[in-house]
Amino acid sequence: MDALAATRLSGYEHSVLYFLIRKTYGWHKKEDFISLSQVAEGTGLRTSHICRTLKRLQEQNMITKNGNGRSIRYGLQKDYEKWISLPKKVITKNGNGKKLPKMVMQVTKNGNKSLPNLVDTKERKETITKDIDGAAIKHLIDHHFQNYQRKFNKKYVVSGGKDGSLLKKLLKSLEKEEIKKLNDLFFQSDDPFVQKAGYTIAVFFSQINKLQVMQKQLKQGFQPPPPLPWEKENG
Repeated sequence: MDALAATRLSGYEHSVLYFLIRKTYGWHKKEDFISLSQVAEGTGLRTSHICRTLKRLQEQNMITKNGNGRSIRYGLQKDYEKWISLPKKVITKNGNGKKLPKMVMQVTKNGNKSLPNLVDTKERKETITKDIDGAAIKHLIDHHFQNYQRKFNKKYVVSGGKDGSLLKKLLKSLEKEEIKKLNDLFFQSDDPFVQKAGYTIAVFFSQINKLQVMQKQLKQGFQPPPPLPWEKENG
């Protein structure tokens, strides 16, 4: 714990790291299967921030990761001498003996050389965010496609880049799993407008506020909408 206290970490890194410690050593385990949804629930962070933070902790060699896909085990790297610390911010004084502004960092010995790989540059952050958004959008389109095929027994025709653009807007304010739940509710809707306009992603996007109200009402015990046809078959 002394080594942790002496290590410079961001707020996100602190939250995620201590959650992993609690899920492993808190249960007398060296490592454990931990999903992104578990970390999100335990820390209150968005999955996009969690993915970036886990990657940074790995780059700093502070955590271990074994497995792939849904079977990933995380643990703490106990040998703290292997940890790679980020450079610290240093307040210096100018020629007049006055302190420089807090946002000014001391120039390193490397001069104008590139930042270390473990430090996120603006371009790298944008690339990471773009990759995460792209995967989430594809996942949501696949989810809508499956719901459509089950309801109508035919394939949904994706509307070029428009569908992806609308889902990207939703991801700015809602988590992926929340959007999936609202999409399930959308396909249970017998709203005349939806039935006439069609069960497209564009119509789903236009109904998002109404669907959120419906979801809230269901949680409060209001009468749920009728089950989907395939749910009747399975029930």
